[in-house]
Order: sequence, then C-alpha cells, then structure tokens
Amino acid sequence: MRSLVLVVAAIVFPVSGVASAGNCEITVGRVSCPGKEVECYKKCDGKETCLEIKKKTASVDACSKEAFKNCTVFRPGVTKAKKIVASFDGKPIEGGKDFCQPEKPEFNWGQCK
Repeated sequence: MRSLVLVVAAIVFPVSGVASAGNCEITVGRVSCPGKEVECYKKCDGKETCLEIKKKTASVDACSKEAFKNCTVFRPGVTKAKKIVASFDGKPIEGGKDFCQPEKPEFNWGQCK
C-alpha cells in the first residue's frame, strides 16, 4: 500500500522540469524599408521596438534559442533588419546582447525593393 501511495504521489506531483522553467521575454526592434514604416511597425502598434513575445521556457538557453529564431525577416521589402534582445526571469540575457548580430545570410535582411 505504501508503494502505491508513493507512485500516485509521483504521478500527481511531478517535480522534474517544472522548477527550472522561467519567464522568457523577447523584445523585437525592426528597421523598415524606405516608405514601409507603417506596415513594418504595425506589429508594435506603430513603434520601432516592443515587447513582442512572453512565454515560459525551460532555461536561459531555451529562451536564447527562441530569441535567435526571431531574427529572420519574413516580410522582405517591408522589413530590412531586426534587433532582438531577451530576458529570462527579468534579467537581460548576456547583458542585453542583440541576438541578430553578427548578421547571417539566413536572416534574409536587406531585401528592400
């Protein structure tokens, strides 16, 4: 009976992974193509930079990976480049570094028409 209680407790009250999760906040800044400012900054209510993503991640490393994933420009011709900074549990990751620097070809930057 005692082992049954322990098994049930382990199923109902798991502790692995939950304790280390934290708040990941990702701030996105955009550089617009000439004449495309309104469309480019629409996601930030007309501002160049805003807190765009808030989510729970398992660790600082997971938050960093999430930030890096957001460097890609998906609207070439509208957005020229991005600046991404992230914080984990309210603390800037790597001193507030820009995860989009140095620029990489896969970011699809500079495609203004």
